[in-house]
Amino acid sequence: MSEAKKSRGYLNSGYLLKLFSGPAVALFVYFILEQLHVAGLEENAKICGALYLGMIFWWSLQPIPWAATALVPLVVLPILGLMPLNAVAAMYGQPIMFFMIGMFLIGIAVDKHRLGLRVTVSLLAASWVNGSIYKLVFAFMLVTFILGGIVNQSVMVFMIPIGVSTVIRIKQECQSQGIPVNAHKLGTFFALAALYSSEAGYMTTPLGAPQNAVALALLEQTTGYT
Repeated sequence: MSEAKKSRGYLNSGYLLKLFSGPAVALFVYFILEQLHVAGLEENAKICGALYLGMIFWWSLQPIPWAATALVPLVVLPILGLMPLNAVAAMYGQPIMFFMIGMFLIGIAVDKHRLGLRVTVSLLAASWVNGSIYKLVFAFMLVTFILGGIVNQSVMVFMIPIGVSTVIRIKQECQSQGIPVNAHKLGTFFALAALYSSEAGYMTTPLGAPQNAVALALLEQTTGYT
């Protein structure tokens, strides 16, 4: 057997293992819940819990696209009699879903056309930074914070490379002038700055993170507050 055929065989075996991992985990979880006899846990709740963990495995291993995994409840819940098809389909058509899709498309467009990068470079080159590393990091965090609420998690895609480039540039300038600098600590400084400021930025707008939009939708449904 040629190496190419062996490779294809291993790939097929690995794919099948990933594909059947979701149903296998779901069945295993359901069996465990059946054996535990948890008080007050209905049969439908056991099935939902098993289905949820099975979908998590599929989302993690990705034997099929994420979007296809997200459609599993649309097929499984009506078949198992947990919810009617029209009720499940209505959940997929909530207005908040279209809002999230639109916001993610805007984020992709901003990233594709490098609008965020241009804004970032402009702020980092501001005159008030004036060569101060603390002001530079503050400007870096400010940009990340602002963009975190606009283009969601994709802000890290172009902020981390900018931070790395900034560290390399500072290291080169310091070495040319004979100034000692710890590039490792400086890089850690910028990485943590990007992490903390982006996480803070995600919480400022509904489109900063998916859970923000979901939380607002639940708030509107349960309280009527908009």
